[in-house]
Amino acid sequence: MPNDMTPASAELWNGGYARDLAQTFNAEAENHLYQGPLHPVLIFGTSQSGKSLALASLLNYMRQSSNSWINPRLMDFNYPKSCLNPDDLNRWARELYEGEVGIFKKNPQAKVVPTRKPDPFFVPVQATFLRNGIQSEGRAEVARFVFLEINGEWLDLGDDEYTFPPLRPEIAAILEHFNRPLSAIFVAPSAGDEVLDHDRVARSHQCLAHYMGEFSERRKASAHGDNLLLLATKWDAKYPPDAVADPTHFYAPPAQTVIEALGRFGFSWPAFKTMAKVSGDARAVMPYAATWIRNGKRTDEARFTPVFERFNRTIWDWLYGNAFNSVPQSDTDPLSPHPRTLGRKHLYPEFAQKTEKRDWYQVLMQRIVSFGTLTAR
Repeated sequence: MPNDMTPASAELWNGGYARDLAQTFNAEAENHLYQGPLHPVLIFGTSQSGKSLALASLLNYMRQSSNSWINPRLMDFNYPKSCLNPDDLNRWARELYEGEVGIFKKNPQAKVVPTRKPDPFFVPVQATFLRNGIQSEGRAEVARFVFLEINGEWLDLGDDEYTFPPLRPEIAAILEHFNRPLSAIFVAPSAGDEVLDHDRVARSHQCLAHYMGEFSERRKASAHGDNLLLLATKWDAKYPPDAVADPTHFYAPPAQTVIEALGRFGFSWPAFKTMAKVSGDARAVMPYAATWIRNGKRTDEARFTPVFERFNRTIWDWLYGNAFNSVPQSDTDPLSPHPRTLGRKHLYPEFAQKTEKRDWYQVLMQRIVSFGTLTAR
């Protein structure tokens, strides 16, 4: 939304543009037979929750790691004609992708500059997937992921410390009118650190719980079968990697450990358990650390690189399965709100293997959160 618009004109522009944007997503999704499935990835998190850092790390892994088995290409998003600043929106996406993401590994602080743009924008990436790191001889598997980037302040409490800002119209319209499954990642800090103290973490969880409710309410009448992930960020602040003898205790703790870490702050975990009970959405929870930051700086993490890559590798396998699971099995009714889907696919073979250990890894891959007598499906 241009800054020089009056509140009245801004409301009219946002309303019309928001509806057109949702229809653009639907129209682009119809082209899945020729361009691969279009899969929105909506990331929700307050300021300093680790949202932008997680996105930068996730995209960096895809771009720069030979182990990712992904060939990415940044695209321009085809914003509707009612959008008044499409060039700006696509430029912001390029700046994030080529700037913050490109220098992620070289940034000694590993601190991504918080988003301060006046409008939500999308980072559209066409991903060509390799099988076992090798290009398929037949038709390549391709999917189009569209990552939402927003200001974390838009999800924070208002100045009165009591009310929540309304969800941006662009996001609300996609939730209400996009008629295929999407992925939503809710970023919940697991601990305080140098920039986010305990009280701010608790407030972040309170805000996140509110917008989980908004998400469920707005998706109620739309397509179901979404994939919802509660991401416990700042895991390196909660459990420093060098504090455990076995790295698996850092990147693959029991589900109970992750849930207890989030449960200390209240709000987000109880809200996540009850999200969209009747929709059939798949929910999962996992810890996450983009890198290891201590005293405000990135540590010498060479020996921990495989550990941090494991987090991103897990999410990419999840996104890959989500994207292809959202494609209708038949094109007789491609816009059905409940399309028949193909069996779940995995990009990496280790995630397709069954395990007897009931930790967060199995929880995520089985698309279930459970411990004791509690089950959320």
